[in-house]
Amino acid sequence: MGDLAFPAAKRALSIIYQWNGVDTRALTPTPDQQLETALAGVRQEMTALHDDLRQEVSTSLTRICTEMQELQGNLANFIQGMTNMLTTLNQAHTIAQAAQQMAADVRNGANNQPQSNPPHPGAGLQVNMELPHPDENVEMTSPT
Repeated sequence: MGDLAFPAAKRALSIIYQWNGVDTRALTPTPDQQLETALAGVRQEMTALHDDLRQEVSTSLTRICTEMQELQGNLANFIQGMTNMLTTLNQAHTIAQAAQQMAADVRNGANNQPQSNPPHPGAGLQVNMELPHPDENVEMTSPT
């Protein structure tokens, strides 16, 4: 890789080293040395990428954890609201059942017994009026 990239520069360095009495064979890396150098570079790059990935994953997990905690709070509020609504609906249902029962009792009572007017609190006389039989007279009484 390095041998083919800059042949003129390599040749120039070789000439300079020869003038200075340096053996250029000692300066030229062997294929094993080139492989080790390339592997060391790949290891460094992989370590840097691994660290970057670890940081990104950590940041993402922190953000997901925060969002899940917010979601948990929203769900708790929703469940509380649903519980309150269910309580209100149960109370309304109980009241409606009682009202239906009272209405049924009133209907049944009206069919079985003659109706009377309740006493008026401001009147001196208490008038109980029942539906008379055609042969009977209406009776009025005064409080004793």
